[in-house]
Amino acid sequence: MLRRTRTLFDLLREISLDEVRENALRPVKLAVSGASRQSRAAIVDLLTGGMSGPGTPVSEHDPSEGPSALFERASLVVYALGSGQVRQTDVDLMRSVAAMGKPVVAVTRGGAGLVGDSSALDGLDDLLSDGRYRIRLVRLPAEGGDEGLLRAILNFLGPLDLAAARQLPVFRPIVAAKLIGETSRANAEFALVSNLPEVIPVVGNIVTAGADLLVLTKNQVMLVFKIAAVYGADIRSGTRVLAELLPVVGASFFWRSLARELAALVPFGIGALPKTVIAYAGTYAAGLSAQYYYSTGSKPDRELMVRFYREALEKARSLLQQRLGGPR
Repeated sequence: MLRRTRTLFDLLREISLDEVRENALRPVKLAVSGASRQSRAAIVDLLTGGMSGPGTPVSEHDPSEGPSALFERASLVVYALGSGQVRQTDVDLMRSVAAMGKPVVAVTRGGAGLVGDSSALDGLDDLLSDGRYRIRLVRLPAEGGDEGLLRAILNFLGPLDLAAARQLPVFRPIVAAKLIGETSRANAEFALVSNLPEVIPVVGNIVTAGADLLVLTKNQVMLVFKIAAVYGADIRSGTRVLAELLPVVGASFFWRSLARELAALVPFGIGALPKTVIAYAGTYAAGLSAQYYYSTGSKPDRELMVRFYREALEKARSLLQQRLGGPR
């Protein structure tokens, strides 16, 4: 165990965490505008968890005050159209913000369509279809459906999603789930491709099993570090992050041990477990363990880890069946 732990720390020294750390610590500013004060306030409360005020990355803007320097500092602008009322002043303000190069997410709530004079509605249609601007209209149901708005914001923020989640907890579950899913699929795809050495001798002389495990484990380390960043952990020292998480996700890093864990959960032997399933499930379970630890402050117990493994296996099986075109 000690030798494996040292190997992980040696591996961490080879990984550059600077880009992840830089992205996670970048400032994010969201501006919320719109004619309806109630609609603006509801969006601000959603984004901040009701903790809005000075020092938070979310600012509210009253469009009756006209253009504001707030937009120049904003990473993205959310424009509340309330129950769908569109005025020409709304269109003009959104266009001026979009022309500054700022992404705009316009939001309307309720099942009814947009209302307003024909000039305003035509202007909004033109604005939404103008390829020069990054603007999207999100229609939310009368109650709930907030995740659609959060996902639209994250899609526009792109690489700022880590920083947004770090500063605004409402984004954390979505970003963590995305990171876990993407990294698990990437490791599964790599494991599938790395089976080539077993079939093609020439490639087999170049690519070794040790190299395969190195890539898979590096991806897991990066995933755990990103989740730590998302949930607001101190990420100045990558070594400390890994040391903190080793007791939590250590079993998932050690592939041979993980294979035995997974074999105990399925009715067939370990020899029948494809490398893709092990790679996906191990990465997924490691991600869930890290997310649980940073979101609750507690280490998952044995029963919870078994649940994580089972969930990971089900997702891995589904992914493999889709890949092979089998039944779902």
